[in-house]
Amino acid sequence: MAYQYDVNNFVGVNGGAEVIFALRQLLVSCGWTVVADADGTTYSGTGVQITHAGSGANGMNNSRAWFHIRGPATMVPRREFCFQRGASGVAYWWIKVSAEDGYDVAGDANDMPTQSAADGDSQNVTMMAAGGTTNGGFIFDGPGSAPNYGEFVYHIGADDAAPFGWYVIAKSCGTYPSNDGGTIVFEPMVPGSYPDEEPDPAIYLSGSTTSMFQYGGGLGPAGTNTNGWYAKNTAGEAWVNLVPHVYYNSGYGQMVPIQAGTNGNTGQVNDFPIAWGRGSGAGTGVGWKGFGSQMRWLACPKEEGEPLIRNGVADRICFGDVTLPWPAGVVVEVG
Repeated sequence: MAYQYDVNNFVGVNGGAEVIFALRQLLVSCGWTVVADADGTTYSGTGVQITHAGSGANGMNNSRAWFHIRGPATMVPRREFCFQRGASGVAYWWIKVSAEDGYDVAGDANDMPTQSAADGDSQNVTMMAAGGTTNGGFIFDGPGSAPNYGEFVYHIGADDAAPFGWYVIAKSCGTYPSNDGGTIVFEPMVPGSYPDEEPDPAIYLSGSTTSMFQYGGGLGPAGTNTNGWYAKNTAGEAWVNLVPHVYYNSGYGQMVPIQAGTNGNTGQVNDFPIAWGRGSGAGTGVGWKGFGSQMRWLACPKEEGEPLIRNGVADRICFGDVTLPWPAGVVVEVG
């Protein structure tokens, strides 16, 4: 497993379009394929129309510009994502994912591809798009009010080997609230931590603030931005909210996140795998998903953007109550 990174990048007028275009480029370097795209005016069935993050010809920052990207051939299942800039501005995006079958009905100059009924259109779902294809969902919050959305420092990490997870963190700059920004995470489960029959062992996370990484926020017991499939490919399949679980004992209380303290032998802060699923409180769709492959619970609080040092190597970074893979020794810009 080797991560590739594009971190500590400050963006301006093209805001979210710069972030999404950078994600596209990094995923391609990790073995993903752009199947098709369009700049809002011109369609390409080979994915070569969008070449930059700006507006105008070949740009990502155009109303309803989109691209369709497919995971590496060795990914199982081979997921496909579609990203489209909404008509309402650079802070609005439509993001959808297919865990199987893919998108076999071609898009056009301003419409993403879809799945045919024969392939089961229910197999592709929307991660972000409260306003639909035209408007998109508000994800890249930014400083001030419209039209100033989009002044960010962003960080992207992507695994170029199985299970091919990736994350995007965009944080607003300046004197505005530090948790403004946007978060997108494709979180595959660790192989061996889920039942062999699980057809899509992954969690899909998206939200408009980086408080998404806090147990009391987006990763809390009532969080609604971490989703995945329950009983996929059965009569009861459903796209449901799947939450991270804490390590807790009724006699001794909570350990992680945040309550376990430092390591008694080394004095260092540790991190621990996050278990995903739906517990008995969900009422319906109860079940286990697996252990996540990227995000890990922090044992005790650390500063935003502080490195986590393990065996002398600072190769993870702290955001909220979790850690994520990070290029060793690189100091993070947090906005």
